[in-house]
Amino acid sequence: MPNQHSADYSKRWTQRSLHRICNQIFRALPLAQAQTLNRKGVTENKRAARLNLVNKIEQAQGIIMSHFDSLQDYDIYNEVNVSTSKLKGMRDMNLSIHSTTVLDLLTNHQAALLPYGVDPAYITAYTAVHDIYNDIISTPTVASNTRKMAGIILLAKVSALAKYLRRDLDKAMLLLKFTEAEFYITYLHARNVIDLGVHHNANTGIIRGVVKDETTELIIPNAVVQIVNTPTTVVTSDLGEFTIIDVPIGPYSLKFSAGGYINKTVENVVVTVTEPIELEVKLALSE
Repeated sequence: MPNQHSADYSKRWTQRSLHRICNQIFRALPLAQAQTLNRKGVTENKRAARLNLVNKIEQAQGIIMSHFDSLQDYDIYNEVNVSTSKLKGMRDMNLSIHSTTVLDLLTNHQAALLPYGVDPAYITAYTAVHDIYNDIISTPTVASNTRKMAGIILLAKVSALAKYLRRDLDKAMLLLKFTEAEFYITYLHARNVIDLGVHHNANTGIIRGVVKDETTELIIPNAVVQIVNTPTTVVTSDLGEFTIIDVPIGPYSLKFSAGGYINKTVENVVVTVTEPIELEVKLALSE
């Protein structure tokens, strides 16, 4: 059983150690917050911007359809004949692509559509709503990259903290096992909680890669990458790259899609904890 001198020393050591641990935790908090705030990569303004764009598209479609119906040009009529419910259900990229089609028609046929109120000011207003939405849907890429970097740094800090606890503080606490039994038991309970947190992502891996044009080898930004049968979806960066972290180990199928390209599914992507999965996916242009 330890004497009083060793117990007092252990208390002083413990106080210094706890102070050191608290400082490390406070330094890690901003990183944890960065992960939480960017977890889904969707801004709070996205819903409003999407609704505004749908309303603009719906109004513009009515104008275009009225004009080309009078000309009996049903190719363009049918191209923009999309119901409101379908517009609201479109994926972000598909809605953006359809909006671009509508905007091109408004611009190219502005003179003919002038009697319907499509003047330069109308096109400018439509373009502004269109651009705001496109800026917002590009946010997930930035948010995902921020979260990824914060996660890497946070993992290193948590690992260092866990190592310090095992190497130093746990040993120091043994001196309090008999003189401060209640405190020692509380410490053990707290350590169990910390261990659960440290090992929470122990059985996950990383999938990353790049999406390119099959013919030109050029990168494809804003391509949608989805893990099939899961809610996990990311968007490629301006460099055509993507990263998905915290993927539970096991086999997966990944679906890739982009405007103007044929969807592609890559099967049997086996995630492990040993090293990240690296993919190079090439999409073919749709006819």
